[in-house]
Amino acid sequence: MSIDPDLSDADPTGQDLSALDPNGPDLTGPLARECEYITYFPVNIRPLTPADLTARPTDGSAGFGIYLHVPLCDQICPFCNYNKFLSGTRPDRLGGLLEQEIALYGNVVAPHIDRADFVYFGGGTPSVLSAARIGSLLARLRERFDLTAAEVCLECHPAHATPEYLSALREAGVNRISFGVQSFDARMLTAIGSHHTAEESAACVPAARRAGFDNVAVDLMFLLPGQDMDSWSADLDRAVCTGADHISAYRMLLDPMGPLGRGIRLGRTVPQAGEATEVRMAQTALDTLAAAGYRHYGSCSSAGFDLCLPGRESVYELRHRAAPQCEYAAIGPGAVGFLNGSVYWNIHTLGEYARTVGGGALPVLAGRRLTDSDRRSRYAVLGVKHIELPLAPFRERFGRTLREAFPDTLDLLAASGLTEESEDILRVTPRGVHYMDTISKAFFNADNHRLPQPYKPELQMMSVDLHGSPA
Repeated sequence: MSIDPDLSDADPTGQDLSALDPNGPDLTGPLARECEYITYFPVNIRPLTPADLTARPTDGSAGFGIYLHVPLCDQICPFCNYNKFLSGTRPDRLGGLLEQEIALYGNVVAPHIDRADFVYFGGGTPSVLSAARIGSLLARLRERFDLTAAEVCLECHPAHATPEYLSALREAGVNRISFGVQSFDARMLTAIGSHHTAEESAACVPAARRAGFDNVAVDLMFLLPGQDMDSWSADLDRAVCTGADHISAYRMLLDPMGPLGRGIRLGRTVPQAGEATEVRMAQTALDTLAAAGYRHYGSCSSAGFDLCLPGRESVYELRHRAAPQCEYAAIGPGAVGFLNGSVYWNIHTLGEYARTVGGGALPVLAGRRLTDSDRRSRYAVLGVKHIELPLAPFRERFGRTLREAFPDTLDLLAASGLTEESEDILRVTPRGVHYMDTISKAFFNADNHRLPQPYKPELQMMSVDLHGSPA
Protein backbone atom coordinates (compact mmCIF):
# COMPACT_ATOMS: atom_id res chain seq x y z
CA MET A 1 0.00 0.00 0.00
CA SER A 2 1.24 3.49 -0.80
CA ILE A 3 3.10 5.35 1.92
CA ASP A 4 2.85 8.73 0.22
CA PRO A 5 0.11 11.17 1.27
CA ASP A 6 -0.93 11.46 -2.37
CA LEU A 7 -4.21 13.10 -3.32
CA SER A 8 -5.89 10.76 -5.74
CA ASP A 9 -9.33 9.54 -6.77
CA ALA A 10 -7.95 6.00 -7.09
CA ASP A 11 -7.81 3.63 -4.16
CA PRO A 12 -4.15 2.74 -3.41
CA THR A 13 -4.82 -0.99 -3.68
CA GLY A 14 -6.69 -0.76 -6.97
CA GLN A 15 -9.79 -2.32 -5.38
CA ASP A 16 -13.28 -0.92 -5.75
CA LEU A 17 -14.06 0.07 -2.18
CA SER A 18 -17.43 1.47 -3.21
CA ALA A 19 -18.55 -2.14 -3.38
CA LEU A 20 -18.55 -2.31 0.41
CA ASP A 21 -21.76 -2.93 2.28
CA PRO A 22 -23.82 0.26 1.84
CA ASN A 23 -24.31 0.41 5.60
CA GLY A 24 -20.57 0.27 6.21
CA PRO A 25 -17.92 2.98 5.90
CA ASP A 26 -17.55 4.67 2.53
CA LEU A 27 -13.86 4.72 1.63
CA THR A 28 -14.13 6.48 -1.69
CA GLY A 29 -12.99 10.10 -1.86
CA PRO A 30 -10.16 12.48 -2.71
CA LEU A 31 -7.67 11.25 -0.08
CA ALA A 32 -5.83 7.96 -0.53
CA ARG A 33 -6.22 5.67 2.47
CA GLU A 34 -2.89 5.07 4.20
CA CYS A 35 -2.20 2.15 6.54
CA GLU A 36 1.40 2.62 7.67
CA TYR A 37 1.03 2.57 11.46
CA ILE A 38 2.19 6.13 12.06
CA THR A 39 3.79 5.61 15.46
CA TYR A 40 6.62 8.13 15.62
CA PHE A 41 7.11 11.77 14.78
CA PRO A 42 9.28 13.42 13.62
CA VAL A 43 10.73 10.81 11.28
CA ASN A 44 13.50 12.86 9.65
CA ILE A 45 16.10 11.59 12.09
CA ARG A 46 19.88 11.69 12.28
CA PRO A 47 22.58 10.32 14.61
CA LEU A 48 22.07 11.62 18.14
CA THR A 49 24.31 11.56 21.22
CA PRO A 50 23.58 11.54 24.95
CA ALA A 51 24.85 15.13 25.03
CA ASP A 52 22.15 16.10 22.52
CA LEU A 53 19.57 14.48 24.78
CA THR A 54 20.58 16.53 27.81
CA ALA A 55 20.92 19.87 26.02
CA ARG A 56 17.47 20.96 27.15
CA PRO A 57 15.84 20.37 30.59
CA THR A 58 12.88 18.07 31.08
CA ASP A 59 9.55 19.88 30.88
CA GLY A 60 7.21 17.32 32.41
CA SER A 61 4.18 19.62 32.34
CA ALA A 62 2.18 16.98 30.43
CA GLY A 63 3.43 14.14 32.64
CA PHE A 64 6.29 11.68 32.56
CA GLY A 65 6.60 7.97 31.95
CA ILE A 66 9.08 5.15 31.35
CA TYR A 67 9.14 2.63 28.51
CA LEU A 68 11.35 -0.47 28.81
CA HIS A 69 11.96 -2.57 25.70
CA VAL A 70 12.83 -6.24 26.14
CA PRO A 71 13.70 -7.45 22.62
CA LEU A 72 13.98 -11.14 23.50
CA CYS A 73 11.67 -13.99 22.52
CA ASP A 74 11.72 -17.73 23.16
CA GLN A 75 10.98 -18.18 19.47
CA ILE A 76 10.70 -15.65 16.65
CA CYS A 77 7.21 -15.29 15.19
CA PRO A 78 7.42 -15.00 11.39
CA PHE A 79 4.96 -12.06 11.26
CA CYS A 80 6.65 -9.78 13.81
CA ASN A 81 8.30 -6.55 12.59
CA TYR A 82 9.65 -5.38 15.96
CA ASN A 83 13.21 -5.37 17.23
CA LYS A 84 13.75 -8.83 18.73
CA PHE A 85 16.27 -11.63 19.17
CA LEU A 86 16.15 -15.23 20.44
CA SER A 87 16.33 -15.18 24.22
CA GLY A 88 18.50 -18.24 24.85
CA THR A 89 20.62 -17.46 27.90
CA ARG A 90 20.33 -13.69 27.44
CA PRO A 91 17.44 -12.63 29.75
CA ASP A 92 19.47 -12.41 32.95
CA ARG A 93 22.32 -10.52 31.25
CA LEU A 94 19.91 -8.11 29.60
CA GLY A 95 18.05 -7.58 32.87
CA GLY A 96 21.28 -6.48 34.53
CA LEU A 97 22.03 -4.07 31.70
CA LEU A 98 18.53 -2.58 31.95
CA GLU A 99 19.20 -1.88 35.62
CA GLN A 100 22.49 -0.20 34.69
CA GLU A 101 20.74 1.94 32.08
CA ILE A 102 18.10 3.03 34.60
CA ALA A 103 20.88 4.29 36.87
CA LEU A 104 22.30 6.37 33.99
CA TYR A 105 19.08 8.41 33.82
CA GLY A 106 19.66 9.93 37.24
CA ASN A 107 21.05 13.16 35.82
CA VAL A 108 19.23 13.13 32.47
CA VAL A 109 15.71 13.68 33.78
CA ALA A 110 15.38 17.05 35.53
CA PRO A 111 15.34 16.85 39.35
CA HIS A 112 11.82 18.25 39.63
CA ILE A 113 10.47 15.20 37.75
CA ASP A 114 10.11 12.90 40.73
CA ARG A 115 7.19 10.66 39.78
CA ALA A 116 6.09 8.60 36.80
CA ASP A 117 2.59 8.17 35.43
CA PHE A 118 3.38 4.85 33.78
CA VAL A 119 5.98 2.13 33.43
CA TYR A 120 5.49 -0.01 30.33
CA PHE A 121 7.40 -3.21 29.60
CA GLY A 122 7.15 -3.85 25.83
CA GLY A 123 8.86 -6.20 23.44
CA GLY A 124 9.80 -8.59 22.11
CA THR A 125 8.50 -10.64 25.00
CA PRO A 126 9.08 -8.96 28.37
CA SER A 127 7.76 -12.06 30.14
CA VAL A 128 11.02 -13.88 29.30
CA LEU A 129 12.36 -11.94 32.30
CA SER A 130 11.80 -13.55 35.66
CA ALA A 131 9.35 -11.93 38.06
CA ALA A 132 12.27 -11.36 40.41
CA ARG A 133 14.08 -9.39 37.71
CA ILE A 134 10.93 -7.34 36.97
CA GLY A 135 10.70 -6.57 40.68
CA SER A 136 14.37 -5.56 40.77
CA LEU A 137 13.90 -3.22 37.79
CA LEU A 138 10.91 -1.58 39.47
CA ALA A 139 12.89 -1.22 42.68
CA ARG A 140 15.62 0.60 40.73
CA LEU A 141 13.04 2.93 39.23
CA ARG A 142 11.55 3.63 42.67
CA GLU A 143 14.94 4.86 43.85
CA ARG A 144 14.47 7.83 41.52
CA PHE A 145 10.72 8.07 40.83
CA ASP A 146 7.55 7.75 42.87
CA LEU A 147 5.54 4.94 41.25
CA THR A 148 2.73 4.95 43.82
CA ALA A 149 0.10 6.11 41.32
CA ALA A 150 1.76 4.70 38.20
CA GLU A 151 0.22 2.17 35.86
CA VAL A 152 2.83 -0.60 35.63
CA CYS A 153 2.04 -2.74 32.60
CA LEU A 154 3.84 -5.79 31.23
CA GLU A 155 3.23 -7.53 27.91
CA CYS A 156 2.98 -11.25 28.60
CA HIS A 157 3.10 -14.22 26.24
CA PRO A 158 0.08 -16.52 26.79
CA ALA A 159 2.43 -19.51 27.19
CA HIS A 160 4.12 -17.74 30.14
CA ALA A 161 0.86 -17.13 32.00
CA THR A 162 1.36 -19.71 34.74
CA PRO A 163 -0.31 -19.12 38.13
CA GLU A 164 3.09 -18.87 39.81
CA TYR A 165 4.51 -16.33 37.36
CA LEU A 166 1.42 -14.14 37.31
CA SER A 167 1.17 -14.08 41.10
CA ALA A 168 4.85 -13.18 41.38
CA LEU A 169 4.44 -10.35 38.86
CA ARG A 170 1.52 -8.95 40.82
CA GLU A 171 3.54 -9.11 44.03
CA ALA A 172 6.47 -7.39 42.28
CA GLY A 173 4.30 -4.37 41.53
CA VAL A 174 2.90 -5.01 38.04
CA ASN A 175 -0.73 -3.83 38.13
CA ARG A 176 -1.76 -4.23 34.48
CA ILE A 177 -1.01 -7.12 32.17
CA SER A 178 -1.45 -7.37 28.41
CA PHE A 179 -1.61 -10.68 26.56
CA GLY A 180 -0.64 -11.00 22.90
CA VAL A 181 -3.36 -13.55 22.20
CA GLN A 182 -3.58 -12.73 18.44
CA SER A 183 -6.33 -15.34 17.95
CA PHE A 184 -8.35 -17.99 19.77
CA ASP A 185 -8.50 -20.11 16.62
CA ALA A 186 -5.93 -22.93 16.46
CA ARG A 187 -5.93 -22.81 12.65
CA MET A 188 -5.08 -19.11 12.61
CA LEU A 189 -2.34 -19.46 15.21
CA THR A 190 -0.78 -22.20 13.10
CA ALA A 191 -1.11 -20.12 9.93
CA ILE A 192 0.83 -17.19 11.40
CA GLY A 193 3.43 -19.34 13.16
CA SER A 194 2.51 -18.36 16.72
CA HIS A 195 4.14 -20.32 19.51
CA HIS A 196 1.18 -20.72 21.82
CA THR A 197 -2.01 -22.74 21.62
CA ALA A 198 -5.68 -21.78 21.40
CA GLU A 199 -6.09 -23.28 24.88
CA GLU A 200 -3.42 -20.93 26.24
CA SER A 201 -5.14 -17.99 24.55
CA ALA A 202 -8.37 -18.86 26.34
CA ALA A 203 -6.75 -19.52 29.72
CA CYS A 204 -4.56 -16.44 30.23
CA VAL A 205 -7.20 -13.86 31.22
CA PRO A 206 -8.87 -16.09 33.85
CA ALA A 207 -5.41 -16.98 35.18
CA ALA A 208 -4.56 -13.29 35.54
CA ARG A 209 -7.79 -12.66 37.43
CA ARG A 210 -6.99 -15.46 39.86
CA ALA A 211 -3.55 -13.94 40.39
CA GLY A 212 -5.13 -10.65 41.47
CA PHE A 213 -5.01 -8.54 38.31
CA ASP A 214 -8.02 -6.27 37.96
CA ASN A 215 -6.73 -4.61 34.76
CA VAL A 216 -6.18 -7.11 31.94
CA ALA A 217 -5.72 -6.40 28.23
CA VAL A 218 -5.89 -8.66 25.18
CA ASP A 219 -4.42 -8.02 21.71
CA LEU A 220 -6.02 -9.55 18.63
CA MET A 221 -4.92 -9.48 15.00
CA PHE A 222 -7.07 -9.62 11.89
CA LEU A 223 -6.53 -10.03 8.17
CA LEU A 224 -4.53 -13.16 8.94
CA PRO A 225 -3.66 -15.45 6.02
CA GLY A 226 -6.75 -17.55 5.29
CA GLN A 227 -8.90 -15.76 7.88
CA ASP A 228 -12.54 -15.18 6.97
CA MET A 229 -15.26 -13.06 8.56
CA ASP A 230 -16.69 -15.98 10.55
CA SER A 231 -13.33 -16.75 12.15
CA TRP A 232 -12.73 -13.09 12.97
CA SER A 233 -16.20 -12.65 14.46
CA ALA A 234 -15.64 -15.73 16.62
CA ASP A 235 -12.34 -14.29 17.88
CA LEU A 236 -14.07 -11.07 18.88
CA ASP A 237 -16.81 -12.96 20.71
CA ARG A 238 -14.25 -15.07 22.55
CA ALA A 239 -12.31 -11.97 23.58
CA VAL A 240 -15.46 -10.37 24.99
CA CYS A 241 -16.30 -13.58 26.86
CA THR A 242 -12.94 -13.51 28.65
CA GLY A 243 -14.03 -10.32 30.39
CA ALA A 244 -10.83 -8.49 29.43
CA ASP A 245 -10.88 -4.82 30.42
CA HIS A 246 -9.15 -3.69 27.25
CA ILE A 247 -9.15 -5.19 23.77
CA SER A 248 -6.93 -4.03 20.92
CA ALA A 249 -7.53 -5.17 17.35
CA TYR A 250 -4.73 -4.74 14.83
CA ARG A 251 -4.53 -5.52 11.17
CA MET A 252 -1.57 -7.82 10.46
CA LEU A 253 0.85 -5.58 8.59
CA LEU A 254 3.52 -7.77 7.05
CA ASP A 255 7.05 -6.90 6.04
CA PRO A 256 7.20 -8.26 2.45
CA MET A 257 10.77 -9.39 3.15
CA GLY A 258 9.91 -11.03 6.49
CA PRO A 259 9.38 -14.81 6.76
CA LEU A 260 5.59 -14.76 6.50
CA GLY A 261 5.47 -11.95 3.95
CA ARG A 262 8.06 -13.75 1.84
CA GLY A 263 6.06 -16.98 2.05
CA ILE A 264 2.97 -15.22 0.74
CA ARG A 265 4.92 -13.47 -2.01
CA LEU A 266 6.39 -16.78 -3.18
CA GLY A 267 3.05 -18.57 -3.10
CA ARG A 268 3.95 -20.84 -0.20
CA THR A 269 1.41 -19.34 2.19
CA VAL A 270 -2.27 -18.47 1.79
CA PRO A 271 -2.42 -14.71 1.08
CA GLN A 272 -4.19 -12.10 3.14
CA ALA A 273 -7.59 -10.92 1.95
CA GLY A 274 -7.87 -7.54 0.22
CA GLU A 275 -8.52 -4.10 1.63
CA ALA A 276 -12.30 -4.31 1.30
CA THR A 277 -12.32 -7.34 3.62
CA GLU A 278 -9.87 -5.59 5.92
CA VAL A 279 -12.23 -2.65 6.35
CA ARG A 280 -15.20 -4.96 6.96
CA MET A 281 -13.19 -6.75 9.64
CA ALA A 282 -12.21 -3.45 11.22
CA GLN A 283 -15.80 -2.19 11.29
CA THR A 284 -17.00 -5.53 12.65
CA ALA A 285 -14.51 -5.18 15.52
CA LEU A 286 -15.69 -1.66 16.31
CA ASP A 287 -19.37 -2.64 16.17
CA THR A 288 -19.04 -5.90 18.11
CA LEU A 289 -16.96 -4.43 20.90
CA ALA A 290 -19.10 -1.30 21.18
CA ALA A 291 -22.18 -3.50 21.57
CA ALA A 292 -20.40 -5.27 24.43
CA GLY A 293 -19.71 -2.01 26.27
CA TYR A 294 -16.20 -1.23 25.06
CA ARG A 295 -15.39 2.36 24.09
CA HIS A 296 -13.16 3.14 21.12
CA TYR A 297 -10.75 5.69 22.57
CA GLY A 298 -7.69 5.36 20.33
CA SER A 299 -6.31 4.11 17.04
CA CYS A 300 -2.67 3.31 16.40
CA SER A 301 -3.38 3.22 12.66
CA SER A 302 -6.10 3.14 10.01
CA ALA A 303 -6.58 -0.53 10.95
CA GLY A 304 -5.55 -0.68 14.59
CA PHE A 305 -8.03 0.08 17.35
CA ASP A 306 -7.91 0.33 21.15
CA LEU A 307 -11.17 -0.21 23.01
CA CYS A 308 -11.82 -0.53 26.72
CA LEU A 309 -14.45 -0.83 29.41
CA PRO A 310 -15.18 2.43 31.28
CA GLY A 311 -12.09 3.81 33.00
CA ARG A 312 -9.74 1.15 31.64
CA GLU A 313 -7.82 3.14 29.05
CA SER A 314 -4.12 2.33 28.81
CA VAL A 315 -2.28 5.13 30.59
CA TYR A 316 0.77 4.48 28.42
CA GLU A 317 -1.25 4.83 25.21
CA LEU A 318 -3.05 7.93 26.43
CA ARG A 319 -0.07 9.79 27.83
CA HIS A 320 2.49 9.20 25.10
CA ARG A 321 0.12 9.82 22.15
CA ALA A 322 -2.85 11.91 23.27
CA ALA A 323 -2.23 15.66 23.07
CA PRO A 324 -0.45 17.28 24.75
CA GLN A 325 1.99 14.35 24.78
CA CYS A 326 4.01 13.52 27.87
CA GLU A 327 7.75 12.99 27.97
CA TYR A 328 9.02 9.46 28.55
CA ALA A 329 12.38 7.79 28.95
CA ALA A 330 13.33 4.92 26.62
CA ILE A 331 15.22 2.05 28.25
CA GLY A 332 16.46 -1.07 26.47
CA PRO A 333 17.76 -2.01 23.00
CA GLY A 334 15.65 -0.40 20.29
CA ALA A 335 13.45 1.54 22.72
CA VAL A 336 12.00 4.87 21.54
CA GLY A 337 11.51 7.85 23.83
CA PHE A 338 10.63 11.53 23.92
CA LEU A 339 12.65 13.47 26.44
CA ASN A 340 14.05 16.96 26.88
CA GLY A 341 12.61 18.14 23.58
CA SER A 342 14.02 15.23 21.54
CA VAL A 343 12.56 12.08 20.04
CA TYR A 344 15.22 9.38 20.21
CA TRP A 345 15.94 5.74 19.43
CA ASN A 346 18.29 3.51 21.40
CA ILE A 347 20.89 1.24 19.80
CA HIS A 348 19.14 -1.83 18.39
CA THR A 349 21.91 -4.42 18.32
CA LEU A 350 22.49 -6.35 21.54
CA GLY A 351 26.28 -6.42 21.43
CA GLU A 352 26.71 -2.69 20.93
CA TYR A 353 23.99 -1.95 23.48
CA ALA A 354 25.84 -4.06 26.05
CA ARG A 355 29.19 -2.41 25.29
CA THR A 356 27.71 1.10 25.50
CA VAL A 357 25.73 0.65 28.72
CA GLY A 358 28.52 -1.43 30.25
CA GLY A 359 30.86 1.47 29.51
CA GLY A 360 28.64 3.87 31.43
CA ALA A 361 26.99 5.71 28.54
CA LEU A 362 23.38 6.04 27.49
CA PRO A 363 22.76 3.87 24.38
CA VAL A 364 21.29 6.72 22.31
CA LEU A 365 21.58 6.05 18.57
CA ALA A 366 19.42 8.45 16.57
CA GLY A 367 16.67 10.99 16.84
CA ARG A 368 15.86 14.63 16.42
CA ARG A 369 15.67 17.72 18.58
CA LEU A 370 12.25 19.11 17.74
CA THR A 371 11.93 22.45 16.03
CA ASP A 372 8.90 24.64 16.74
CA SER A 373 7.38 23.36 13.51
CA ASP A 374 8.02 19.74 14.59
CA ARG A 375 6.34 20.38 17.93
CA ARG A 376 3.22 21.81 16.32
CA SER A 377 2.99 18.90 13.89
CA ARG A 378 3.67 16.27 16.54
CA TYR A 379 0.84 17.60 18.68
CA ALA A 380 -1.61 16.74 15.89
CA VAL A 381 0.11 13.78 14.17
CA LEU A 382 -0.08 11.69 17.34
CA GLY A 383 -2.91 13.53 19.06
CA VAL A 384 -5.58 12.76 16.46
CA LYS A 385 -5.05 9.06 17.17
CA HIS A 386 -7.16 9.48 20.27
CA ILE A 387 -10.22 10.53 18.26
CA GLU A 388 -10.62 13.95 19.90
CA LEU A 389 -7.81 16.49 19.64
CA PRO A 390 -8.10 19.31 22.23
CA LEU A 391 -7.54 22.71 20.65
CA ALA A 392 -7.07 24.99 23.68
CA PRO A 393 -3.72 23.46 24.79
CA PHE A 394 -2.39 23.92 21.25
CA ARG A 395 -3.20 27.62 21.38
CA GLU A 396 -1.68 27.96 24.86
CA ARG A 397 1.54 26.20 23.87
CA PHE A 398 2.14 27.68 20.46
CA GLY A 399 0.48 31.09 20.55
CA ARG A 400 -1.80 30.36 17.60
CA THR A 401 -4.80 28.20 16.87
CA LEU A 402 -4.61 24.86 15.09
CA ARG A 403 -6.55 26.42 12.23
CA GLU A 404 -4.04 29.24 11.94
CA ALA A 405 -1.22 26.68 11.83
CA PHE A 406 -2.86 24.18 9.43
CA PRO A 407 -5.69 25.94 7.53
CA ASP A 408 -5.44 23.98 4.26
CA THR A 409 -5.04 20.64 6.05
CA LEU A 410 -8.13 21.18 8.17
CA ASP A 411 -10.18 22.27 5.17
CA LEU A 412 -9.15 19.18 3.17
CA LEU A 413 -9.83 16.76 6.03
CA ALA A 414 -13.24 18.30 6.67
CA ALA A 415 -14.14 18.30 2.96
CA SER A 416 -13.18 14.60 2.83
CA GLY A 417 -15.48 13.80 5.74
CA LEU A 418 -12.61 12.66 7.96
CA THR A 419 -12.75 15.26 10.74
CA GLU A 420 -15.20 17.68 12.34
CA GLU A 421 -14.06 20.87 14.03
CA SER A 422 -15.73 22.66 16.92
CA GLU A 423 -14.51 25.50 19.09
CA ASP A 424 -12.62 23.21 21.48
CA ILE A 425 -12.14 19.87 19.69
CA LEU A 426 -11.02 18.44 16.37
CA ARG A 427 -12.92 15.16 16.19
CA VAL A 428 -12.21 12.21 13.90
CA THR A 429 -15.44 11.03 12.27
CA PRO A 430 -16.61 7.39 12.12
CA ARG A 431 -15.44 7.39 8.51
CA GLY A 432 -12.19 9.04 9.51
CA VAL A 433 -11.15 6.25 11.89
CA HIS A 434 -10.51 4.10 8.80
CA TYR A 435 -8.19 6.84 7.52
CA MET A 436 -6.26 7.47 10.73
CA ASP A 437 -2.81 7.27 9.15
CA THR A 438 -3.96 9.54 6.32
CA ILE A 439 -5.13 12.11 8.87
CA SER A 440 -1.89 11.87 10.83
CA LYS A 441 0.27 12.28 7.74
CA ALA A 442 -1.74 15.32 6.64
CA PHE A 443 -0.13 17.19 9.56
CA PHE A 444 3.46 16.27 8.64
CA ASN A 445 5.56 19.40 8.20
CA ALA A 446 7.86 20.04 5.24
CA ASP A 447 10.92 18.45 6.87
CA ASN A 448 9.08 15.13 7.28
CA HIS A 449 6.74 15.12 4.29
CA ARG A 450 6.71 11.81 2.37
CA LEU A 451 9.22 10.20 4.74
CA PRO A 452 8.34 6.70 6.04
CA GLN A 453 8.46 5.55 9.64
CA PRO A 454 11.97 4.54 10.71
CA TYR A 455 11.96 0.81 11.34
CA LYS A 456 14.40 -1.80 12.56
CA PRO A 457 16.47 -2.56 9.41
CA GLU A 458 17.35 1.07 8.77
CA LEU A 459 18.18 1.72 12.42
CA GLN A 460 20.25 -1.45 12.70
CA MET A 461 22.25 -0.36 9.67
CA MET A 462 22.73 3.07 11.27
CA SER A 463 24.02 1.28 14.38
CA VAL A 464 26.47 -0.74 12.30
CA ASP A 465 27.61 2.36 10.40
CA LEU A 466 28.22 4.32 13.59
CA HIS A 467 29.62 1.61 15.81
CA GLY A 468 31.07 -0.89 13.35
CA SER A 469 29.43 -4.01 14.76
CA PRO A 470 26.27 -5.90 13.82
CA ALA A 471 26.45 -8.07 16.95
